[in-house]
Amino acid sequence: MIRKTVKIGLIIAIVGLTIIGATFVFRAKGPLDKEEVTGFARGYVEEWYNYIPVTEVKVEKIELHQAELLPIENATELLGRWVHPEYEYLPAKLPDKMWLVEFDVELTIKYLRIGKTAVETRRTHAIIDGYTGDHLVFLGGEILTQEFPSLNENIEENYVPGAIVVGFIDNVTENQVRGLVESFGFSLITYCQRLNLLAEYRVENSVEIVAAEIEKSDIVYQAIKVGGLPRIHIRFNSGVTYDEGIELISSFENLEFIMHLSPPWGVVGVPIGQEFEWAETFESLEIVEWATLNWIGTWF
Repeated sequence: MIRKTVKIGLIIAIVGLTIIGATFVFRAKGPLDKEEVTGFARGYVEEWYNYIPVTEVKVEKIELHQAELLPIENATELLGRWVHPEYEYLPAKLPDKMWLVEFDVELTIKYLRIGKTAVETRRTHAIIDGYTGDHLVFLGGEILTQEFPSLNENIEENYVPGAIVVGFIDNVTENQVRGLVESFGFSLITYCQRLNLLAEYRVENSVEIVAAEIEKSDIVYQAIKVGGLPRIHIRFNSGVTYDEGIELISSFENLEFIMHLSPPWGVVGVPIGQEFEWAETFESLEIVEWATLNWIGTWF
């Protein structure tokens, strides 16, 4: 009996030492170094710029501006300044060390609403978990330089005569659009309404599983995880409405709608010489988000 008790005691001691050792090793592993976290952040930068609404973006060059390991007090102050509670998600327990990483990103951007292509340099900020490399906050708003090299001085040479481009509200139907256009006696030259929604999943390490479940839906064409982010890009089948897409997202626990990536739009034929006036008229209508000339160099 004594021998059995000693054996059990030894086993418990070995297990205890193993747990202590593993804990020590885990704690001894410090935060990611500058090179590691810069690699993570660079990947987030490339992914993020693919999801700027109503633009077509090409990342030309990414240069590190600075990377600084911050204690939780400094990082929390930045998070409080940058994070809009309606759109961003932060874990309940923040790490005690976070990296602030800033890049200068050179981009070629087609602004589809105004029909201009710009060459820009943007100061892009990211706050990264100091231990895992997960992105916590990402901001890419500060424009350092901006040029429009392809814009002609004569504005009349920059747009297609006899047409305007109109963007519609998220939940509009094709019948509503056609009815509106025809009520003015005009024709709808082009119409595009394939629903693309971006959603965020609030449970770690399960994003790919949820994306696979979403893709099983009869109304979904494709659902894919967005890079290193806890987000899913959902492409729906033709004819699926915005409300149907939102309803599907709402049916999954911990899945939250973030952004509509491709709101419906169309090219409308109007009288030559009256493009400006009709763009202003359409923009004032209830189911219209924006209207502009059919600028040369855009993909309309």
